[in-house]
Amino acid sequence: MKKTITRTLAILLAILLTLGTGMAASAIESPKPTEPDESTTLIEPKDLEAIIELYAGSDALVAGAAAGATNLQNAIAYADKWTKNNCATYNNVGDCYFNERHTCWKQRRNSAYPNPGTRLSDCVNFVSQCLVAGGISTNSVWTPGRSEWNTCSDFMKAFMDRGITLITNPSYKNATLKALKGEDGYNHKNAVMRAVTSADIEPGDVVFVDGSEGYATHAAFCVAKSGSTLYYDAHSTDRNRYSGMGTIHAVLKTSKLFGGTTPTAKLPTGWYEVTSTAGYLNIRSGPSTSNTTIVGKLAKGDQREIDSVTLTSAGFNWGRIKGTTNNWINIDPPYCKKVSAPASTYTITYNANGGSGAPASQTKKQGVTLTLSNTKPTRSGYGFLGWATSNTATAATYPSGSNFSKDASTTLYAVWIKYLPGTKYEATPLNSFLYYVCFGWIWMRLVKPA
Repeated sequence: MKKTITRTLAILLAILLTLGTGMAASAIESPKPTEPDESTTLIEPKDLEAIIELYAGSDALVAGAAAGATNLQNAIAYADKWTKNNCATYNNVGDCYFNERHTCWKQRRNSAYPNPGTRLSDCVNFVSQCLVAGGISTNSVWTPGRSEWNTCSDFMKAFMDRGITLITNPSYKNATLKALKGEDGYNHKNAVMRAVTSADIEPGDVVFVDGSEGYATHAAFCVAKSGSTLYYDAHSTDRNRYSGMGTIHAVLKTSKLFGGTTPTAKLPTGWYEVTSTAGYLNIRSGPSTSNTTIVGKLAKGDQREIDSVTLTSAGFNWGRIKGTTNNWINIDPPYCKKVSAPASTYTITYNANGGSGAPASQTKKQGVTLTLSNTKPTRSGYGFLGWATSNTATAATYPSGSNFSKDASTTLYAVWIKYLPGTKYEATPLNSFLYYVCFGWIWMRLVKPA
């Protein structure tokens, strides 16, 4: 019943948004990020079902957004996904700014968030998408289709009204900033009027630069920080991990919505599991996607031990797979997660001990009882009794198909009994004597083979 109600509400919400009513959305699912160097597929909502998925998302996502769950790494992964340079025509990814019909322009635009009007509002539209991808919930003011979603000044005001601090240079001419300085009789309690420094900015913040007139005309999303060097993703003139933004005249401290956590700390060595939503993760010849080659792939769920970690200047954690010379994977979320070392495993090997047809080796996990193979070897003139840990044993310790609980790599040897020629009777000294003297038909003792 709960899922039915949730889905019904999702359908109604999708229809209202499609009709442009401007009603609030409680949560919008962002496309799931793939590995940074993999190509992405643009989602085209061609029917109502697709629109429902784009705007309503899964029950878990809706519940998470309602509970205020946020994830800065998801916001950064989304920003990286929709800004990377995959243009084969232009040398500079920003050149596609001048050709909106070009393929690469469309590839870096999420069709779930159409750009209203001209491309000039594209940068703030993109920043808003990043925040939603990180779990920041929309409201009746900041929602797709409204000016607060896609224009610099209204975007600033919308988040200051939500309690977010704006640090801005007093010389800024932006209309909102004039209001902050009291020129329109309004001083916002969340405005700090002073020059912006690199110490003021951290991943998750939105920064603003101006044009020649001194107005806020461009916004970018901070994705990484290394010392005093900051890296940004941005649209309009598309930028990925770009550090040359020029003078930052204002910063909106949206990182506080994520708890203000900088995701660029160097991760520890140890075991990591692949969680990439692409279903795989590339193994590269070095700790970067640039000037390296793909040397293999790991499937989602695969676990590897990392013995060395390199934190790049752009804020990526690359881990070298233990036992290799130069095999590296990106261990940042959401591509990998830190896990405990897997339980020890042991190999159980079977030796036919003079016979043939021994079972294949089996793997035993520590603390988990293993059922031995039911496959039985054969040996001409002998009967199989079972398995033992000694190749000279005369009695079986482990029958076929029995339980094995020892936590150690072990070789099990076949235990045999010798038959009298042409019979299934044990060749004991007495039976052998009687067999040859009395032909054995009356006096021999029957012994059942294993």
